Amino acid sequence: GGAVQEEKTKLQQLVARRKNSPDLDFDAEEDDDGSDASASKRRRKLTVRFTADTGENMPWKFYPCQPAVQLHVGETALAFYRAENPQDKPIVGVATYNVLPMKAGLYFNKVQCFCFDEQRLQAHESVDMPVFFFIDPDFK
Repeated sequence: GGAVQEEKTKLQQLVARRKNSPDLDFDAEEDDDGSDASASKRRRKLTVRFTADTGENMPWKFYPCQPAVQLHVGETALAFYRAENPQDKPIVGVATYNVLPMKAGLYFNKVQCFCFDEQRLQAHESVDMPVFFFIDPDFK
């Protein structure tokens, strides 16, 4: 749809300005802006934490560029992972991801992610790779 295309265009612009299997963990808290609004109208604020591991046969260095991102439920966010190929030859890798706690994985929605495709890094190449995501408003 049009909204997804618009979000992809925003992502492409952000990646161009920035010019590389994430594990994600998030916690929820109520965002109290100090107003007299009822508790039911407070927006939930989440902290998504990023980690990374590589398989024992994968020589890449792979890590999140930021340890965490804070966002409200329903809001989009952009995070980056860096991959570095220290080898003297090109290497192809594919990322997988995990979301913890497990039940939260149902609500973590990737709009665009480097994990959708194979990534080929040339010898000694480093690249920042984006994950553009949101937490479903139904997250409890």
